[in-house]
Amino acid sequence: MPTAANAIQQATTTVSLAEVEKEFAKGLSIQDQPPMPCRRTYKPRIVEDRDKYTRVHGTSHTHVSRSLRDLHNALGQTPSDSSTTSRRPVDKPQPYPRVEKWVDYATKHGIAYLLTDGSLGIVLKSKEEENKSSGCVVIRNAKRHTELRTRGREHQFVPQASGSSDVEFYEQIDPVEPMRRLDVPPFELELDLDNNSSAISAAAAKAATLRGAELSRWKEITLLDKFGKYMHKQMGSSDTSSSVSSSSDSVGHLIHFYQRLGNGHSSLSEAEIMVDVIYLEPRDAKDMAAYGLVTHEALERRDLKTFRLVDVQQPVSLRRSETEIIRANEVQEKLNWIRAVIGCWIKEGCLGWTGEERLGWGGLQERREDKKMKLQWVTVGRPGGDAERDVPVVQK
Repeated sequence: MPTAANAIQQATTTVSLAEVEKEFAKGLSIQDQPPMPCRRTYKPRIVEDRDKYTRVHGTSHTHVSRSLRDLHNALGQTPSDSSTTSRRPVDKPQPYPRVEKWVDYATKHGIAYLLTDGSLGIVLKSKEEENKSSGCVVIRNAKRHTELRTRGREHQFVPQASGSSDVEFYEQIDPVEPMRRLDVPPFELELDLDNNSSAISAAAAKAATLRGAELSRWKEITLLDKFGKYMHKQMGSSDTSSSVSSSSDSVGHLIHFYQRLGNGHSSLSEAEIMVDVIYLEPRDAKDMAAYGLVTHEALERRDLKTFRLVDVQQPVSLRRSETEIIRANEVQEKLNWIRAVIGCWIKEGCLGWTGEERLGWGGLQERREDKKMKLQWVTVGRPGGDAERDVPVVQK
C-alpha cells in the first residue's frame, strides 16, 4: 500500500499519526502566535483596487486560524460517557452542498468543481512570482446551462437568461485582510454571437477589447467553461431533464482552497460538530481493503449519512450497522489524519502550509500494483502561493 514519506530525503519512512499528533500537541494553544509565512501583499489578478468589490467576512488569517484551532481541538477531544448515551445519527437534508463532480488540474490551472446546488466554480492556481494571490470564480445555478453547453445547445459561456445570477470573482491579495468579492452582471460577459461566426471567434473578439483584471476574469471564465463541459462529458449527468434551482437570497457556498497530500465563523464546540460521511457499503469497503480495487457497482452503492462527531469517536449509541459503516470505511482514522493535517497548518501558521512534513493518507484506498506511482503534494489557492513536490511511492 502506498505510504507517505516524512521528508524528501527519507522516502521510505512511514509517518506515524500517533507520533505526529504527539509532536503537534506540544505548545498548541489558542493563545499561541505561530509564524506566518504567507504574510505578504500580492498584486491583484482578477479583482483590482479600482473595482467595486465587497469583503467576505470570516476569511482573514485571524478568522481562519481560530476556526482551524477550534476544529483541531474538537477532533482531539474524548467525549465523556454521559455525552454519548443518548446520541443518535442525524439523517436530515444537507445544510450545505457537496462536491458532485470535479476536475483536478492542480499542476497547471487549478481545480474546477460542480456542487450539488448547481454552483460551478474554479479555484485558481498561483502562477507568476508576483501573482501569488489566491482566487476563485463561481457561477450559480449553472448545472443545466453547462449540460446544454456540452450538447451544443447553448453557446454563451455564462447563463444569460432573465434572473441569472451575477458571476462571483473572489481574490485575497493579503491573508491578513478578508477576501475581495466582485459580482459581475451576466451581460458584461455576454458573447456577441450575431456579429461573429462562432462562439470561439466571439470569445476572441471580446478578449481583444479587454485589459488588466477584466481580461484576466474573461480568461478564467473561458477556462471554467471548458472544465464544466469536460465534467459533464466525461462523468455524465445525473439529471439532464430539469434545471437546478436555489434561492438567490440563500448563502452562497464556494471552495477557495484545495490541497493534495500524497494521494465557519463562530467558535466550534463538541456538540455542534457534525460529520457527513459518504461511505462504501461495508462489504465493498472490505473488498477494497483486501484487493485494493473498487468496482463501478460499489461506487453506485455509495450513500451519505450524517453523524455527530461524538458518535464517531465513541459509537456506543449507534446501531450495529452504523458502527460497521464507520469501522469499515475507517472514518475515525480519517478524522485523525485530518486533525494531523490541520495541526501542520497551525504549526506553520497558515492554511495549506505543512513545512517539511509529508503527511499522506495510508489507509483505505485503491492500490494499483500494475503502475508505477508517485505521491504529490499540491496546493491550489494557498495564501502566499502554490507549490508542489513529488515523492516516490513505497509499496508495502
